[in-house]
Amino acid sequence: MFPVRLKGVALAALLLATALPGTAARAADGDWLSALSGPLADAGYRLAWKSMTLDPSKGRVQARGVTSTNRAGRVVARIDSLAVDRPRSGPGGGWTADALILEKIEIADRVRTAVDRLVVTRPDLRSVARLMTAVMAPVATGNADARPLEVERVEVRGLLQEWTGEGSERLSASVRSLRITGLQIDPAAFAVAGDPTLIRPLSALAGVRLGLLEAEGARLRSSLTGNTEIARQWLKNTARIPGRSGTLQFGNEGMTLLPGGPDDPMAPLLAALFPPHGVVTTQTSGDVVYDVAEGLVDYRQRTGIDGFGLLDIRGDARGLPNLTVADWETIRDDDPRLTDALVNDLSIAVTDDGGVDRVIATMAADPSVPEAERRAAFAMQFDALGQGFNPSRDPLFASWLTAVRDFVRVGGTLALAAARPIPVAGLTDQEIAFEAGTLTRLANRYGLSLERR
Repeated sequence: MFPVRLKGVALAALLLATALPGTAARAADGDWLSALSGPLADAGYRLAWKSMTLDPSKGRVQARGVTSTNRAGRVVARIDSLAVDRPRSGPGGGWTADALILEKIEIADRVRTAVDRLVVTRPDLRSVARLMTAVMAPVATGNADARPLEVERVEVRGLLQEWTGEGSERLSASVRSLRITGLQIDPAAFAVAGDPTLIRPLSALAGVRLGLLEAEGARLRSSLTGNTEIARQWLKNTARIPGRSGTLQFGNEGMTLLPGGPDDPMAPLLAALFPPHGVVTTQTSGDVVYDVAEGLVDYRQRTGIDGFGLLDIRGDARGLPNLTVADWETIRDDDPRLTDALVNDLSIAVTDDGGVDRVIATMAADPSVPEAERRAAFAMQFDALGQGFNPSRDPLFASWLTAVRDFVRVGGTLALAAARPIPVAGLTDQEIAFEAGTLTRLANRYGLSLERR
């Protein structure tokens, strides 16, 4: 059935080409439909459709009732409508168009995916097909296309994914609108012979260039732990040396955490910290500077929690090996491949903006006591408790306790920093145990400091 339909549409495209000025009937690598369906067919997916119409006045070819089946004959995708506006030969003998428009898409798998509308502006049809193939099945090393995958602009409306997690937890993710511009992917970074655990995260990061990904109205739902809503989220990945180094920038605005029902273990705590319903609103921004050859990952992030405080994190890791996902999941702290891996300029800072008061209030026996008195009393209790970990009155440990006590009492910013590089290898649970002697050794070795400012 597939070859007959393909020939019929190729003929239809040929007829359309004669009606559209400046449109070539065929390109060097075949007609526009072959460019779109070829990569899917190579991966074992067959296309079929119920009807096709031509509108020469608009230059549109539209197929309805499109389905895609895998090698086993199972339908894995359904598309209510697939339209191509003014298909024509493009640069390098490929095929392009003014737009590729797909409506009412549903992909059936362990994760059900549905899309109301997807529009690709001036697509390279073969690149789009390769991207669709990558979504439905991992790229195999043997038949990976070496040419970069490029997409100028993609707009998605009404994206929904649903799946079942551990313990029969029902999960879903949805986005009201999603826009992607300036996407370029190096297939070599994702040629993993059908096994995603063979992807090398550093290479994959360098293998994707992204002008802007912007999502609005995102929602993550869990039947157990509640919902997360994000008003706007964005991502950029700019190359400095293509395939080797660049900067990834990210952020979100108006991320709201909504606790779940009675089975959510965090619901009571969140309701106490953020009365009356435990609704938490945050904003995050940051960037990652990376270099595959140097094993560099320079990470910065700032997260603000409304009515609670700010968290600033900075860390510069160098000498990281370019390992696969599987390697990172199983690597030991003393692995020789981590010998040259160091973390420089590590700093973590917490700024109070009402959070300390909220935490103390949840533990106070008498909530009518003024905030300043509650904080002073709690600071004294914390200081007394901390001294139990410091029987020898170690001066450095005592100074850290003082910094925490003052932060609890009067707020401000509590900052932890390392003045010297910290090796990734060799840091064990025993070495970072919360004891005075251990803390002093680590502080002297890595130049650790904790201060309130």
